[in-house]
Amino acid sequence: MNKEKNIQKQTDNYNIPDLPFTDRKAHESNKGKQRVEAAFLFFVIGLVVFVFGYHCPIRYITGIDCPGCGMTRALLALLKGDLAASIAFHPFLLPSILLFGMTVVSYLKSNKKAAEICLYIWSAGMLICWIIKLVN
Repeated sequence: MNKEKNIQKQTDNYNIPDLPFTDRKAHESNKGKQRVEAAFLFFVIGLVVFVFGYHCPIRYITGIDCPGCGMTRALLALLKGDLAASIAFHPFLLPSILLFGMTVVSYLKSNKKAAEICLYIWSAGMLICWIIKLVN
């Protein structure tokens, strides 16, 4: 105990600036926000890819579909009203849209735990769809 006090005394003497995420509680409270920001960033990247017609670099380099391959074609088919084609291109598009909406609403209502759960469900669903696609 005495040793801990000495260490604390020594660190109190240094002029250490407050850095972001030095406090564990502060870091934990920002986790949900960071995940929503990451999901939004992926959405924006997907939108840019959609507008400029960019193809999947993972598939181009490796020849293996990435977990999101087919999502743009599924979205285009859905926008044209062809639900069957949309599901054929990527069966997880509709749940992705629903989970993205639920994540944003949960985050805006300051229910970070619900937003985090939605992102975990989305990640697991994408992984399961990808494995099924690779096996078939």
